[in-house]
Amino acid sequence: MSASALPSFDRLLDLARNSPEELERLRLEMTNQILDSTPDQGVRLRLEQLAFRIDAERRRGRTPLSLCLHYSNLMHRQLGVLNQELHKLLQPVVLPCQTGDNQPARPSAKIIPFSRYQKPA
Repeated sequence: MSASALPSFDRLLDLARNSPEELERLRLEMTNQILDSTPDQGVRLRLEQLAFRIDAERRRGRTPLSLCLHYSNLMHRQLGVLNQELHKLLQPVVLPCQTGDNQPARPSAKIIPFSRYQKPA
């Protein structure tokens, strides 16, 4: 097995059942490989903080199922934050100087009620 290849599911299951110390060693080794291969220091710091948070949760003595649910909730919360940031980026930016006053510009468009709409010939 190469240093960066994830073992098969069956191998990981066997380690979890019969050699949890070896599984933990593999987890730490692979975590360190990811951290060491991250060139951007800001990203590396965020990854180190996440690894610390995960380790802290694991040390709290939760059951594997509760940890799985907890990590899933953490990921969903982060996805929610990312989604909010994405929506902020997609909002149009209207500068006050574009409207002549300090109020945002109102969009202008010709609104055609459905009842009066006629298909072009």
